[in-house]
Amino acid sequence: MEVLERVQQLDNCGCSIACLSMITGEPYFGVREILHKNIERMKDKYVAPEVIGLVFPDLQVALSDIFNIQCRFVKFTSLRKLKRHCILGICSLYGSIMQQSHSVVFDAKKRKLLDPLNTIKNLDKVNVYCCLEII
Repeated sequence: MEVLERVQQLDNCGCSIACLSMITGEPYFGVREILHKNIERMKDKYVAPEVIGLVFPDLQVALSDIFNIQCRFVKFTSLRKLKRHCILGICSLYGSIMQQSHSVVFDAKKRKLLDPLNTIKNLDKVNVYCCLEII
């Protein structure tokens, strides 16, 4: 298991790109370009010339079908129980998923969160609504 490096989100809606960059090791803009070339594989997406935002089913498609990285959805209970790298979908406890959703990576080797916006250090004030585990 590799130690992951935090990648800064550089676009509006770019947290999914940054998370994929952290997991794949590909540069941020390289991931964005690859996703734009394969956008027809995605079912539910937000696309603009400089941006691509993905929902979790599309993150799974991107990892498995485009980057050949096996992953699966798992039930999230706590960070302590995670044994592998994961992409977590989070939202504010005071907002709805649609209004406040954001993706972060859990580095299982360092046992810490890697946030593309560098604002989330722990999960105290957020709700994890989705957990995509890297196999």
